Amino acid sequence: MGQASGIYKRGTFCWIRYSIEGQQFRESTKSTRKEEALRLFQKRQTEIFEGKYFPEKKKAGLTFEGLKNMWLEASIHKKSIHTDRQRFDTIVQYFKPYTPITSTGPEDLEKFRDYLKTKPTRVTKGMTPATINRHWALLRSAFKLASKRS
Repeated sequence: MGQASGIYKRGTFCWIRYSIEGQQFRESTKSTRKEEALRLFQKRQTEIFEGKYFPEKKKAGLTFEGLKNMWLEASIHKKSIHTDRQRFDTIVQYFKPYTPITSTGPEDLEKFRDYLKTKPTRVTKGMTPATINRHWALLRSAFKLASKRS
């Protein structure tokens, strides 16, 4: 299975790789058979060519409140779930609960970072860089989870 063809093996499963308007997508075939991977790869290529495949639309309905619930449900086993819940409350409060996550761009995330720098805490007038990084890590992980599940 050559990577040049867009089909490769990762662990025991075959995966496919394709790009839409310069953005790369990877998808598991959930199969160990190269023939099934080739069939799915050709199907995706046809859908892309015909303009019928839009993976970003799968995430279009997900809001920040939904992202929070998805993350907390998936991370219930974590020891830091209480802290994650508090951090997500800050994120949802800033972006508003029913704002679709797809409507958020890089400039919105930079404004959020500036907001965190000035948000008062119990001890300081703004969050420390380490606390801001923890909010960023949580948000990044939640976006990755949403991307995997859609």
